[in-house]
Amino acid sequence: MEGIRRDVTVVCIALSHTTWYARQVRDNPVRPFDPSTAPAIWQEGQWEVPTWPVHTMTDAEIAAAAPGMFLEREVEIPLGPIRTLVPARTPLYLADVTLLRVLQQNLGRRPVAWSITAGTNFYGLNRNLAQQGLVRRVRPVLVDSTSMTLPVGLQGIALDPAITERLAWDTYRYGELLSLGPFGLDPTGQSFAASLAEPFVQLAFAYQDDGNIPETFKNLDRASRLSPNPALRTALEEMRMELLQGGDPPPADSGGN
Repeated sequence: MEGIRRDVTVVCIALSHTTWYARQVRDNPVRPFDPSTAPAIWQEGQWEVPTWPVHTMTDAEIAAAAPGMFLEREVEIPLGPIRTLVPARTPLYLADVTLLRVLQQNLGRRPVAWSITAGTNFYGLNRNLAQQGLVRRVRPVLVDSTSMTLPVGLQGIALDPAITERLAWDTYRYGELLSLGPFGLDPTGQSFAASLAEPFVQLAFAYQDDGNIPETFKNLDRASRLSPNPALRTALEEMRMELLQGGDPPPADSGGN
């Protein structure tokens, strides 16, 4: 992770459909992490260094899963401290098997999260997810339980506003994107800029629900400066006008990273 979180293992779902990548993910070493050199949010807490591989599928198991399978009946799968049900008639490809094994062997032992760009197939774990910035972290408890109650975000996934706030405003770096905007970027760059805007959109709606209009405007302004999506910018402007008609003046964007 650009030398900042070298201990983080990124599992690319698209590449996980190939046998060579499933083997590579398994065999890659766990790299060291020095909290003292990291941003403040990652200097907190205790960090256990994993002593196990990301998954332990053998070469033979990977090869056997490569053709894919079709579940004839509902299957209950243990994933660390929890269990999930995969419905009958679900196709499971090598990428699915790899991700399920990663969850089985790491959930509750080391942090596991899906990127917000990773689609919507969470193997029945939606109620265990909480968005933190650009990822949806998998929790070993239901996030709508009494032990962890969080607001629901726009995609029906819980939002952790406190951590998302720290990541989006104090930790992530946006370079010249805030001053130059996304419109001179190639399509890939614009897509990434849209992803960077998403946490601010989530925060804006969460603050609106709480009646915190200044923070709503602050996050709307930041999202508008990052997102190349005309429809999103129009929707954000409409939301902004609705709030203005309610008599709440917008604060200026405080700048930031």
